[in-house]
Amino acid sequence: MNAPKYTAGPWKLDAEDPRYIRSVKTKEYIACRQSGNPADGPLLRAAPELYEALQVFVATVEDDGEPLPGTRWHREWEAGRAALAKAVQS
Repeated sequence: MNAPKYTAGPWKLDAEDPRYIRSVKTKEYIACRQSGNPADGPLLRAAPELYEALQVFVATVEDDGEPLPGTRWHREWEAGRAALAKAVQS
């Protein structure tokens, strides 16, 4: 699987303008909540941690080999792999 090409977390809302999300480490702007939807902020800020947690889940399921269709965790494993692949597409 390709390595992600995003700015590493953690991310936080900009203190001066909370429409923007910035990297805590590099201070780079990550995203702008132009829509003004306050519900987007927490999800965007959690994205790096969610990505890493999903990587751990997929790897843990694969420790015993790829799950066969119809077995425990197969659908979740497939969905996790698809989401990770989508996250690294350019």
